[in-house]
Amino acid sequence: MGWPVNPFGLERQLLDLAAEFPGMPLVVTENGCAYDDPVVEGRCHDERRVDYLNRHVSAVHRAMDQGAPVVGYYVWSLMDNFEWAEGYAKRF
Repeated sequence: MGWPVNPFGLERQLLDLAAEFPGMPLVVTENGCAYDDPVVEGRCHDERRVDYLNRHVSAVHRAMDQGAPVVGYYVWSLMDNFEWAEGYAKRF
């Protein structure tokens, strides 16, 4: 979809929230990406999505190692959602 990917931004945001609201548990309620995934024989090969999630989960771990009280992390959603400009064309 052309959106920037910045795992460091997630790490920084978690640390900033931890500093702004000390002692408040943090939960990442939505984090994910949409790529133009070709479906071949009913399968979607998700190398870029797997890399995205690995980098963002690592960013959460780094923030936790620095004191951010993260208690939960949810990837985008169980099902794809309707995007205003893209409809159901993008897979999350």
